[in-house]
Amino acid sequence: MKVKIRKNKNSKNQSTLYLAPYVNGREGYYKIDLHVFTKPNSLAEREYNKEVLRKAEILRIKLEGELQEQETGILSPQSNRLTFYEFFEKIIEESKYKSISHVDTLKGVLKHLKKFRKGRDLKLSEFDDVMLLRFKEYLYTATALKSSDPLKTNSKSVYFDKVKSVLYEAKRRKLVSNNPAENIKGIKMEETERPHLNEMELKTLKSTPCENESLKKAFLFCCLTGLRHSDISKLRWGDIQYSTDQQVWKLLFRQKKTGSIQYHPIDYSAYQILGERGADDKLVFEGLVYSTWQNTILLNWVKSAGIDRHITFHCSRHTYATLLVSKDTNIYTIMNLMGHKNINTTQIYAKVTDTQKNIAATKLNGII
Repeated sequence: MKVKIRKNKNSKNQSTLYLAPYVNGREGYYKIDLHVFTKPNSLAEREYNKEVLRKAEILRIKLEGELQEQETGILSPQSNRLTFYEFFEKIIEESKYKSISHVDTLKGVLKHLKKFRKGRDLKLSEFDDVMLLRFKEYLYTATALKSSDPLKTNSKSVYFDKVKSVLYEAKRRKLVSNNPAENIKGIKMEETERPHLNEMELKTLKSTPCENESLKKAFLFCCLTGLRHSDISKLRWGDIQYSTDQQVWKLLFRQKKTGSIQYHPIDYSAYQILGERGADDKLVFEGLVYSTWQNTILLNWVKSAGIDRHITFHCSRHTYATLLVSKDTNIYTIMNLMGHKNINTTQIYAKVTDTQKNIAATKLNGII
């Protein structure tokens, strides 16, 4: 069973990648939602293409392996020994090196599964499509684990997708003969507002004193770079280098959430926020931790600047993406800078901003 990577040109300088498996002598089509520049015109575009093609190759190898497994149909010796809860806990254990939020979400899903099943375990093979649909129905009426509030729609969607991904992994590892989630649709997410700051608010914050100077620098730095709290908490001065060839400051680090190596150019204004440079082995943001205490300091600082909205540290990332959109930055460039693996995640930020709507509306003035 062979699988090849193919391209479809879909715009002036963009091509969509897809996988083409050969089955019974005929070429098939497998959508992977990856895009490249047809004719890269800069180093950044060439680097972007390399990274996307690397991802496509990983997906190609994965699909090829899955198709070969389907042909053999041989199950692993573990298939009759593992219960559903045991396998779910195994996935949680294997995920501990990923983001804390991912692990916490998996633990929450398992608690809901046990609540749904009233604590009763079952064989991995017994969790079939009927059981999955019943769990889906349970989520529609379920309440939060720590309160009596109904689960939010997006939480239902995420929880259901986590269960589907675990079932997919069971099939991939040959622990079950088929994936019951294959033909069952997920729960559609609601479009939610992503709080962010505009340029004027950022300037106001910069001139407003903060109880924790390191936290202030870190937040403003992330507003101009889009990095996560988990990415900068261990950032050292040696990770920030100036490229004489490209004449730009850049970071080189491994994203904690996705695990991918990220080359990240930053504007000089972002570098200036950091202040005097320290030794290469020293932390850039001394004493920066993710805690309720520091979140409270951040919120008080924002309010003292006259910004009456619930702003969290992660809003700095939303601010970065929204500012790039407002500056007409190419969506694929934003995807690369944000470190997203899927363009759909980036497209959330591609909504027309309120300012752009207002400007567009005034263009109709005097037509009638």
